[in-house]
Amino acid sequence: CLVVPAVDMSSPFGPEAFRFSCDPGGQLLEDMRRVWKLHSPLNFSGPGIDRDKILFLSAKGDHLCPFDSVLALCEKWGWPRHRFFRGGHWLMDDRGERGRAWHMFLDDMEF
Repeated sequence: CLVVPAVDMSSPFGPEAFRFSCDPGGQLLEDMRRVWKLHSPLNFSGPGIDRDKILFLSAKGDHLCPFDSVLALCEKWGWPRHRFFRGGHWLMDDRGERGRAWHMFLDDMEF
């Protein structure tokens, strides 16, 4: 279950977010951007497991794990099971619904 999935952390934590003592510019800055994007599951052609065994739980107002990246991953992976909530990274609206989605998923996986 991908709860608040970190799909692409380069936006909030990439090289542009830091103050360097010198100008990294040019090729070094581009290399740092590529390293930050390397970890993203958006770089994978698919999830590597049956998409019926995936659940995305994400908040539409999340700025730490941007929601547009979650949408891009869901689309790329063929829209596995998902529930999107209002709120942000730390506070998702309707925690009861999030819990129901999680427990339904666990039941479906026979846990």
